[in-house]
Amino acid sequence: MFSQNGKDTTYINFRTQPEFKGGEVKLYEYLSKKTIYPKKAQKNNIEGRVVIRFWVDIDGSLVDPEILSKSDPLLNEAALKVIKNMPKWIPGKQEGILVKVSFVLPFDFKLDQ
Repeated sequence: MFSQNGKDTTYINFRTQPEFKGGEVKLYEYLSKKTIYPKKAQKNNIEGRVVIRFWVDIDGSLVDPEILSKSDPLLNEAALKVIKNMPKWIPGKQEGILVKVSFVLPFDFKLDQ
């Protein structure tokens, strides 16, 4: 697009989202290996979904995890533990500059029937 005086007014938002090293497939592999269903929750037939927001900092570290949607405290703690021990990610960028970006990740705890 051009303005009336011929100046190019095209704007493209060059934003790259943060990414787990290896992409989405590796992220879900990691989650399936590292998410441990608490034995007490299993014994008491506790199921639920925990949704956690965290920030991927400019160095790729995960900071400030916050539970957006809580479940049983045992499940909340198990999900937080995975986030707190997760390796660094590839950070996000805005127009070529590293930026801190929020990311939301759900954890579903469901027992086999």
